[in-house]
Amino acid sequence: MPAVKGAKLELTCISRGSLVQELTFSPWLAARAKRLRIYRRTINAFWLLIALILALNLLRWIFPKISPLVIGAIWRPFGLAMYVWGPIWFSLGLGCMLGLFKSPSCDRQFTSKFSLVWFGRTCQNCHFDIYTLKHKPANG
Repeated sequence: MPAVKGAKLELTCISRGSLVQELTFSPWLAARAKRLRIYRRTINAFWLLIALILALNLLRWIFPKISPLVIGAIWRPFGLAMYVWGPIWFSLGLGCMLGLFKSPSCDRQFTSKFSLVWFGRTCQNCHFDIYTLKHKPANG
């Protein structure tokens, strides 16, 4: 398991001749993980917004007799959200692609360079999960 900066090592028990270790993380690690969770939600939820806008456009083609005022009233909040959310999504995705977001555990790039599309929940290097604050096995 990779070394974690700022972690306190506590020995908990001896089991079948091997020592079991438990890591207690400092508060800053949880704060950095929380910030990454917010970035993850922002980047991944953008695709839901795009899907809703496409569904509204499909609704307009399926039911052409619906008044354009009704479609406009339904579509306007999502269109305005694109103006607010789009630049934020793009700048966060660009930050991921440039490697600006570091893993709280290993201080290396958290996501792959193609994270403009999807932001994962585990570090690509040390497999640190930002929701459970634990390291996952490399293959699972």
